[in-house]
Amino acid sequence: MEQDLLLTGANALRKAALNNKAKEYILSDVALYRTIKKAADRYIGGETLDETILKVKHQNENGFKCSMEFMRENTLNEKEANIATTEFIQIVRENKKFLETNYPRGKP
Repeated sequence: MEQDLLLTGANALRKAALNNKAKEYILSDVALYRTIKKAADRYIGGETLDETILKVKHQNENGFKCSMEFMRENTLNEKEANIATTEFIQIVRENKKFLETNYPRGKP
């Protein structure tokens, strides 16, 4: 029963993330946004690269391994694609710097 509810919720959130109208509605409703953000924060590193790096570092310090993914589902034109590319390159550079600083001898 609980697993079914979690699966239903995950499917609903996935559909909302891919639907621009649903996303706009969620972002415009403060209470709904807070509720969804609270649930998502457990799985999402952050809304900014700095937030994500801090969360990953904290998780690493507590013995957890993490991955960082860059999600840009709704890149609809060349300008947005260029912005997404620039952001992704920045993530790679920051991740490299983080690894070199925290794991100078190689893999974590």
